[in-house]
Amino acid sequence: MPDDNIHIILAKYFNKEATKEELKLIEEWKAVKPVNQQEFLQLKKLHEICEDSKKYSDMCFDVDKAWSKVNSRTTRTSPIALYRWLAAVIVVGLLITAFFTYRSYNLRHTWIEKMASVDRDAITLPDSSIVTLRKGAKISYLANLQNNNLRNVKLEGDAFFEVEHKELQPFIVSTSIGKVEVLGTKFMINQCDSVYMKVAVRQGKVRFSVKNDSVDKKTILEAGDLGVYHISKDILNKQKNISESTFIWLNKSLEFKNLPLSVVFSDVENYFDIKLVVNDSSILQKRFTARFNDPKLSTFFTSIETAYGLNVSAKEANVYIID
Repeated sequence: MPDDNIHIILAKYFNKEATKEELKLIEEWKAVKPVNQQEFLQLKKLHEICEDSKKYSDMCFDVDKAWSKVNSRTTRTSPIALYRWLAAVIVVGLLITAFFTYRSYNLRHTWIEKMASVDRDAITLPDSSIVTLRKGAKISYLANLQNNNLRNVKLEGDAFFEVEHKELQPFIVSTSIGKVEVLGTKFMINQCDSVYMKVAVRQGKVRFSVKNDSVDKKTILEAGDLGVYHISKDILNKQKNISESTFIWLNKSLEFKNLPLSVVFSDVENYFDIKLVVNDSSILQKRFTARFNDPKLSTFFTSIETAYGLNVSAKEANVYIID
């Protein structure tokens, strides 16, 4: 059988229309020489990719349409030219499908990672949601996040989220400790490995859940709520009516108006992500008033040392002793 004839039969084979006799002819043609077998396998692979692509797009090559075009040309085209034309249509069509399938698959499986080298590093996600990362935090998301039924992202460290509202596309933040599910809201995640995970909601509503020992723990948090999961105790608590100072690290200034040092120190710990150890608890009742633009930790320490005759010393990384 001439090689040109086989392409008509191959087209019917890939469209599942080949007869038993034609299937036998294909097997005989493949056995004639290795190059025929190689060509068949290449076409078969491209056709399989085409079938898979139907899950992702409507750009799959339509053999029926190609076959209709063949029939419309039979009255005015020579058989050899016709066979060659059909073979080219099949191969080019499958190659185009393979390209778009690969592109779609690549977008669906490509994770983008971004790490904050500075505080308040704002990142706009593909769905227009905004994430503000604390220094050292890392977020990972799919390249085509906006097109997924579930907008999944992964977080390491602390971040504040302003999620674009999409009712049919829930936004899910997963961490090593738990996850937060939302539709559209503003909330913050604060984590301390092996100690706790906190979720504070500024606007909207979220579901905060953790899984430990195969038992799910979850709670619904609304604006003004704080959810805290204590890892060692395996307890998930909810607090209501939290203060705006919970989100203090998002600001570029610190202001205290006649506040007790107990509150001041708590805000400073939150802002700079440090731990302050006070040896004399009586000083915590002293009042402090000051404003710091673009705050520096050294400037704050100098202020309280001067105002109250205190001494601040570093004990270890991010831990300071106040005497």
